[in-house]
Amino acid sequence: MCTTPPFSRPPPTQHSVTLSYPAPYTLLVTIDRAKSHNSLPLEASYELEALWQWYDAEDSLRVAIITGAGTKAFCTGMDLKGRAPGWRRFALAYSF
Repeated sequence: MCTTPPFSRPPPTQHSVTLSYPAPYTLLVTIDRAKSHNSLPLEASYELEALWQWYDAEDSLRVAIITGAGTKAFCTGMDLKGRAPGWRRFALAYSF
């Protein structure tokens, strides 16, 4: 595993994914919710949006790879069990 590169600003806080840097200029994003087949709660959608905006602005990164933890599923989509009150607003804003 490569060491963390120097960033112009730190990555945003993430609760549903882990970040690592396996090679120079490379960000590895692992959805870390294997027990729920890597389904994403609403909060993770906002966190990932902030992460991708940060990635786009970060000159020290050129490649982003997204993967899922576990062996059963990459990602089953949004976590419907944990739907938050704002999920409709989120879905409409992103044309889901």
